[in-house]
Amino acid sequence: MKRYYAAADLHVVTSYIETFSYAAVEAALAGTCTVMTDRIGAGHWLEEVGASVVVRGRASEDFAAGIESVLAQLPDAGRARGMAERTAEALSLDRVTLALEGLLMRYVPAADHETAAA
Repeated sequence: MKRYYAAADLHVVTSYIETFSYAAVEAALAGTCTVMTDRIGAGHWLEEVGASVVVRGRASEDFAAGIESVLAQLPDAGRARGMAERTAEALSLDRVTLALEGLLMRYVPAADHETAAA
């Protein structure tokens, strides 16, 4: 699949809501930018590393603007490789584990941390 994602100019996820979208992550790891709504779980992380354009609506005009944005700045091979590397780093096991631990510490009362560690 990687070669197909890498050969594409862009990737579009038209789902209004999707839990995560592994397809968007696969595209980013191949250096291809994804256009998606803000209701797709992976959107936040992929947008942070420059691997997605997140549209805030679901109208066709919103997607068209996102697509035009990506096409106006198609990455060269070096930029695509950098996108893939940034995506791999942002979604590495260590980074995801640290993010989940941070959420646990933020939302679970301190007394429960000791119980969970035992």
